[in-house]
Amino acid sequence: MKRRVASILLSMAMVATMVPANLVMAAPNNGEAAVQSTESEDEGSQEENLGMNVATRAKASASYTNKYSIDPAAMNDGKLATAEASTSWNSWGGSDANYPVTTKLTWDSQYTLTGMRIIWWADNATANADNNVTWPKTCKVSYKDADGNVHEIQGMIDEKGNETDNVGVERDTSSNNGINGNNKYWNYVKFSEPIVTDELSLSIERNGTGTNGVGISEWEVFGIPPMTEGENVASKATVTPSYTNTYQDEETAKAAVTDGELGTNDPATTWNTYGCDEYPATLDFDWGADSYEVNSLRVMWWSDGGGVAFPKDCSLQAYNSRAKRWEDITDLIDESGTDTESVGVKYGTEEEAGTDASEYTNEKNRYWNGVILKEPVTTSKIRLVMDRNGSGATGLGLSEVEIYGSKKESGVTSTNIATKAKASADAQNTPVTNVNNGQLATGASSSWNTWNSNTYPTPVTLTWDAPYELTGMRVMYWSDYADINGNAGVAFPKSCTVQYYDYEKNDWETIDAMTDETGADVSSVGVKYGSADTASDTPGSYLNGNNRYWNTVTFKEPVKSTKLRMLIDRHGSGSQGIGIGEWEVFGEEVTSDWNQLVAGQIDGKDRVQKGKSSTYTATSLPEGLDGITYSWSLGDNAKDVAEIDGAADGKTVKINATGNGKFTLNLSMSHVEDGAQVVRTASKDIQVDGITAIEPYVTATAAGTAPILPKMVVADGLTFDDSTPSVKGNNGYDFGEDFNSKLVPVEWEDVDPVLYAKDQTGKTFEVKGTVTSAGETYEAVAKITVNKPVVVAEANSTVTFENVQLTDNFWNPKQKVNAVNSLNKAIYQIEQASGGEPNFENAIKRLNGEPYDSFQGYVFQDSDIYKSIEAISYTLSVINDDTDEEMVAQKKKLEEKLAYWISLIEQVQYPDGYINTHFALRSQTTAGGTNPGTHRWRSFANHEMYNAGHFLESVVAYTRYREGIGKPDYSLYVVGKRFADEIVSLFGPDGTRHEVPGHEEIELALVKFSKLVNEYEGEGTGQKYVDTAKTLIDRRGESASLRESGYKGGEYSQDQTPIVSETNGVGHAVRACYYYAGVTDVATLLPEGDESRDAYLNTMDNIWGSVANKKTYITGGIGVASHGEDFGGDYELPSNNSYCEICASIALANWNQRMNLIHEDAKYADVVEKTLYNAILVGTNLTGDKFYYSTRLETASGNARSDWFACACCPPNLMRTIAKLSEYMYTVHNDDLFVNLYIGSDGSVNVGGTKVELKQETEYPWNGAVKMTVSPEKEKEFAMKIRIPGWVNEQKDDTVEIKVNGETVKAKANKGYVTVDRTWKQGDVVEINMPMEIRKTEANPNVTTNTGKIALERGPIVYAMEKAGNAQMNSDISNFKVSNLVISRDADLKAEYNKDLLNGVVEITGTVQYSDGGTMKDVKAQAIPYYAWNNRGDNGVEGQNNSSQMQIWTNTSGTQPEAKVTSIEVTAPEKTTYNKGEELDLTGMKVVAKYSDGTIKDVNAEDCEVTGFDSEKAGKKVITVTYEGKSATFKVTVKKAEAKMAYEDVKEGAWYYDAVAYVFEHSPQLMTGLDANHFGPDQKLARAQFALILYRMNGSPKVEGKSTFKDVADNDWYTNAVIWANKEGIVTGYTDSGLFGPGDDINREQMAVMMYRYAKYAKCDTDKTEKLDSFKDGAKVNKFAKEAMEWAVGNGIISGKDNGTTLDPQGNATRAECATIMMRFCETYNVK
Repeated sequence: MKRRVASILLSMAMVATMVPANLVMAAPNNGEAAVQSTESEDEGSQEENLGMNVATRAKASASYTNKYSIDPAAMNDGKLATAEASTSWNSWGGSDANYPVTTKLTWDSQYTLTGMRIIWWADNATANADNNVTWPKTCKVSYKDADGNVHEIQGMIDEKGNETDNVGVERDTSSNNGINGNNKYWNYVKFSEPIVTDELSLSIERNGTGTNGVGISEWEVFGIPPMTEGENVASKATVTPSYTNTYQDEETAKAAVTDGELGTNDPATTWNTYGCDEYPATLDFDWGADSYEVNSLRVMWWSDGGGVAFPKDCSLQAYNSRAKRWEDITDLIDESGTDTESVGVKYGTEEEAGTDASEYTNEKNRYWNGVILKEPVTTSKIRLVMDRNGSGATGLGLSEVEIYGSKKESGVTSTNIATKAKASADAQNTPVTNVNNGQLATGASSSWNTWNSNTYPTPVTLTWDAPYELTGMRVMYWSDYADINGNAGVAFPKSCTVQYYDYEKNDWETIDAMTDETGADVSSVGVKYGSADTASDTPGSYLNGNNRYWNTVTFKEPVKSTKLRMLIDRHGSGSQGIGIGEWEVFGEEVTSDWNQLVAGQIDGKDRVQKGKSSTYTATSLPEGLDGITYSWSLGDNAKDVAEIDGAADGKTVKINATGNGKFTLNLSMSHVEDGAQVVRTASKDIQVDGITAIEPYVTATAAGTAPILPKMVVADGLTFDDSTPSVKGNNGYDFGEDFNSKLVPVEWEDVDPVLYAKDQTGKTFEVKGTVTSAGETYEAVAKITVNKPVVVAEANSTVTFENVQLTDNFWNPKQKVNAVNSLNKAIYQIEQASGGEPNFENAIKRLNGEPYDSFQGYVFQDSDIYKSIEAISYTLSVINDDTDEEMVAQKKKLEEKLAYWISLIEQVQYPDGYINTHFALRSQTTAGGTNPGTHRWRSFANHEMYNAGHFLESVVAYTRYREGIGKPDYSLYVVGKRFADEIVSLFGPDGTRHEVPGHEEIELALVKFSKLVNEYEGEGTGQKYVDTAKTLIDRRGESASLRESGYKGGEYSQDQTPIVSETNGVGHAVRACYYYAGVTDVATLLPEGDESRDAYLNTMDNIWGSVANKKTYITGGIGVASHGEDFGGDYELPSNNSYCEICASIALANWNQRMNLIHEDAKYADVVEKTLYNAILVGTNLTGDKFYYSTRLETASGNARSDWFACACCPPNLMRTIAKLSEYMYTVHNDDLFVNLYIGSDGSVNVGGTKVELKQETEYPWNGAVKMTVSPEKEKEFAMKIRIPGWVNEQKDDTVEIKVNGETVKAKANKGYVTVDRTWKQGDVVEINMPMEIRKTEANPNVTTNTGKIALERGPIVYAMEKAGNAQMNSDISNFKVSNLVISRDADLKAEYNKDLLNGVVEITGTVQYSDGGTMKDVKAQAIPYYAWNNRGDNGVEGQNNSSQMQIWTNTSGTQPEAKVTSIEVTAPEKTTYNKGEELDLTGMKVVAKYSDGTIKDVNAEDCEVTGFDSEKAGKKVITVTYEGKSATFKVTVKKAEAKMAYEDVKEGAWYYDAVAYVFEHSPQLMTGLDANHFGPDQKLARAQFALILYRMNGSPKVEGKSTFKDVADNDWYTNAVIWANKEGIVTGYTDSGLFGPGDDINREQMAVMMYRYAKYAKCDTDKTEKLDSFKDGAKVNKFAKEAMEWAVGNGIISGKDNGTTLDPQGNATRAECATIMMRFCETYNVK
């Protein structure tokens, strides 16, 4: 024992001297994290210098550990933690009493430690959170000495070369702020001197409060293990030398090596090789059937100074029993702590090695040559391989060998490998992936069960990609039904047999030689249940996850396979199923080192197209085996289907597909093992596809527009994807599908423009195409219906992005940063493994039958590409004409990326239109959703419709961009239309499914897409998409039983209550606002008076009031962190716990944009503006390459932006928003132009059919002066509605000056808009001057967290105060805290533009007070725009991302000013329709006043001034309600007195009755009777009378001058009508006569001509015409009237006489005919 202790001390002392001084690599350049993997270190890395990582040899523990599936062992398991919390150690769930928390590593022996390193783990980047795992505050390290005393280690050197007393708490925030496994930063410390201990501990202090914890990803400790750690197991081995001195007794010599006694002067106490002539000599240590994990060994040599000498060298080997060969062990550390590759051959005293061998002969040598294996080896044999120094008979001698290690036990104590397998089952009510996910089941959804299946025994199988030696397994069953013999529910099983796939027999073999958990011999797996310790016989006590009993079996003989399955039978009947809570399998991977061929595998396509070739590869399992021979053959079924092309004895074989059908490819692989030939066979069934039919492509086109034809058509007979298994849902719906069609390229013939000309409306024509496949051609056909071109909707509409280009100094530079830095970052990240692009690439590979990688990322990962396509499309529109070299290069890069992405999308589209890589890759991951991608449209929490919605938005953006630059490309449009049509066919009003999406987005996308379809394919073609959106809206809140999937999203997904019953903003804020935007979109398109429209708008108004007044932060952000991603409660708006997800802010802006479209109220544009400038823009830094996901309004410990996120929905969303910002600027409603935002820009707007150029020049948001130049292409009368921002009303000076061409406009704002109604001419100039004051906004008293605080605002900008800047302005204050600032309500602050600050901003500065230890003192203060915060470090230097303190709401002092009314809102009274002469009834009218402090109060109606009501005149009236100078309006209608048609000569049933009634209803605008009782239907109509009818219909405009017709007297009843009609070209009189003929009877063709000319004057669409050939007298129409008559016939205004056979063009028109023609005209052109 004494000699061993001395050796240990010697080793420790030598370690202390050998540790090099230069231990730590230089700090990384450019602030990059020093990231290294625990599995692969570069040469010269820290741990090579500091020693080996010995942490994995210790037992980890902690003073407190998260109780939910967290194990301290995760901190030192040699693996970095991932996003799964269970792969980390963390302390979530504790309290203040648990901190600082202590973690320990404890070794069985004393180790010499030189340093350590650690990676921290968190799931929330906000350090001071109260319910997460966040970054630690401090960390100290201590060790325990030999006497049990604990010492804190100080004076260490960190990874940057700095001296420190603490372990670092830094992290790598480059990806997702470092959270969820993205942190890879190692915090190193080198101890000032080596420490000998068996326990190392960390004392970790947290930042947060509540249940907040800290986490460790991996902890490594460097040093040297003791040489003699463990048990000396040498004596347990049989020693076999290659040679023994013949003068020795061999058995005695062998025993001497391991007898625990050192050699003496007597050679008999040694083993030596004197007389041997073959070297090197070997000495084997064999433990027989047992295996040992060997950690170290040491050797003492022996020499007699003569025939036995010390050896020349000695190497170490271990026997690989699987590969049946000896392998060198060379990664060693010797007794001095030096790296070595062999065992030493030194001699000397116990303390040190000598230099003269002659001094250490016989028993004088007491030096141990030791080696520590850096990686312990598990083996049954160890060998020393020794060479001698001399020659002849000279031998080498050995005194003693000690081998240290531990015996390895076999059986279920080995590693659970089930999680590495893919699970499958014939029946699965719940996902079979639950059987091996590493989590014990609780509820039904976390189990696998077979409820409602009727095939038993039922198999459940695990399949590995590689072969494993399987030693045992255990299974825990799951049940929710106590009656095991019943006919319902899920019960515990009756029996369970386990089988493995035997590749030698190519069949399943039952394993029946086993022992169970009690040690009893069994032939099957147990079916017991109970507690963790004890089985039970009362199943009812162990339901729904309460069963925790493991049924364990150990195989008496291990089996090698890639497949294991259980066959489980049930007791019951009917729908009763069985269930599994978890299945674990134990074993070890069989690698090529084993040198055993377990199985052969054929890799290659499962499907080949006829006429093509495919190559197949033989793969050995395990892979990498040498010396394999191959033999390929085809099955009998290959005749006329396939043939081998070339050699059939190589690793690969080429197969030619010659005909349709299925064939079998066979493989035989041979391998020599232990001299015997081992043969394994494999086969693969391969389908050869051939086209059986080409499905017609059915589409439409607007008349006059060339049809959009697809690049691909659907070919039947070609398999696109593997079938999905049958799985039943509600109402018997089967989710299983076959995919026996495929999209194939097509070439179309040229389309004759005559076929889609304007006169072809209503007709259908065909276009032929050709598909070529496998050398054969097939005919394709497109069936195209020509539709009437879309009529521009009357509803308010947005001026889209391609029509407005920004030119200002605020947004335009940001768009350029977005175009380059942000989009480059997005593209780079999307190209990464989990970024989205590889999913598409791998889906294509899988669908083509090629090797592929699994899906990575979230279930909605595809949407990042779609949002980026949007952003790139908008951006390319912006930079299309930019000649800057950087922008030209970027444009090329973006165009190439767009083309590549579109190509990927086209290739993964299913023939029915579906696109989703999560399904196409059959992903087993569920991140962001609930189910693996095993079936389409099965789990509506898997975001399939969300993805589809973003895709359709990208389709619209890309298509409009390409049209906008004059280079149309409709490839994405065709793909989108296929997808949208599938959604309609499945989920529309007449669809086959009754479902709702989990995450809303599809609703608004369908509406947006519908408008594009209408434009291309004609009027009404997009309606089905709107109808589908409405259907999806109306289904929310219904019972899950109505849905085939059984999905129910609850309040979180706005699926608890039908939309029309909701009154508040509820649930997930992003989903909600996307949903509300879709609801508003649909409402906009419904006709006024429609019940759904009214109900929708009433709901949207109520919800908007809830969100805007009670749930929105001052920045425009929404969502509270304590509620996850949901809205908070009313007025629950904590600044330091805001969530304010960027996507939510964008969704809120988009919803408000739509609310403004329908209500035309500037308060919605106010929300859009505030959100854009604050809550949205803060989402990126000034250089556009770091991003926020969620945002804080206050922080005391920093809130860094991230390079990217694992869930990266926000950055692409932000990019598309910035790129299309101009789309928020203008809206148009008929002849009303709304100016909503003020940004320097050049725009082109269509107002009432006239193109109007708009140029804005402004320094907004820093300055409120705006100059707008208006240039219509021709003089145009329209109303410009100029928004007065709501922030103006919050100022003392709220006077806005508006001038047009220098003249002041005197008009009050109505609904926030000042109307300038005039005839506009080119070059008209509008000047708007809005005063901008610094506003000290008082906190809403209902928001208690902001009590006694104010916020600074100026214009639309919210200001923040951060430590940066303020600390430098007050450098005399140590540890400056912005939370100590106090801004007096009368503080004198100034706003000034600083071009050198944060890319140029208006900063607010002034003298305020500071609470310094309870003493108030004057200090200087700086406030910056909130969006620009965290672009400086605390030192004030820009370009950093580590600002530690920021706040918007600041403590205040002084008298609070009385809140003033900033706006009012009015709910219309109950009565809104009046008869002439009635008085205004205000019953039910509600008035709400909004005050400058954010409060809202009800106002009594009698306290308001109400104006604008006049019941003496019929029509719509705008009623203005004014309270304390602020106004709001509502509308009422005064009906004209109903007059009953009392014409005695117009009888009901007469062919003209409806027409006369129509003109009577619209009199006197159209026609009046001869008198009150007579209309004169058969009387002829004079020319002057018809001119008068048209004149009245046009509003009887004022005319000047006299008539040019000789026969038209002055001041006659028809004079003005004829003058007007002549001036506008509607009447011309008789040719060359100067006469009009006012009293002449008008004939039918003259009436047609006058009507036609009027239609052109009124800018009606007159393109639609019809030939007159079908009328008997069509040729009699005079030339001057032919064009007009064709128009009248084509539009149904004249239909002919005699059952439509004659026109009677020269026949006189009667008054009844005139009434009919007028009615048809008005109804056709919607004339009112």
